[in-house]
Amino acid sequence: MWGVCFRTLDPVRDEAVFLLLIDTGMRIGELCSLRLEKLDLEQHELTVMGKGRRERTVPFGDGQKGDGGRVTRALRRYLQARPIGRVLTTRTSSCRASGAA
Repeated sequence: MWGVCFRTLDPVRDEAVFLLLIDTGMRIGELCSLRLEKLDLEQHELTVMGKGRRERTVPFGDGQKGDGGRVTRALRRYLQARPIGRVLTTRTSSCRASGAA
């Protein structure tokens, strides 16, 4: 499954999605609606709207590592290439799965 991330149309995005979902256990819908202002790379946490329209804070990455660990590095790489409103988007809409090449 991990290898598929690198054979998609947007491998940098898909690596960040894959690692964030595995690391946090958050729901795909929560990830799709995640906005930049709710993502704190320095504190290694994000705020999502969960079930029942309740906000919850979700930790991610490894705060013990200077660079935040693998998840934080993947998010930084992706955000450097795509700093727009929602965190995870495609060229045409938000949070749609990329097809494998």
